[in-house]
Amino acid sequence: MKLRSIGKYLFLCGIVMFPLSVIMFLIGAGMFTARGNFSPIVRSLAEFCFIFWLPFFALGIIFSLTGMIIYFIKNKSKD
Repeated sequence: MKLRSIGKYLFLCGIVMFPLSVIMFLIGAGMFTARGNFSPIVRSLAEFCFIFWLPFFALGIIFSLTGMIIYFIKNKSKD
């Protein structure tokens, strides 16, 4: 696998993880403030979303930056 394609995939994974982390945060925060009877599956899903939104956000930043750095290093080495 080429270095450029690895950078592209890392960048795309990072970009996809940004909205995913926002959605996870909204689901977790929404269920944290919700009242009523919810199934145990929904409560567990909301707990996991609230726990893992920040690692997904951080990994999205790391993957995006790594992909951009690999892209710029590859372009600089071409010149």
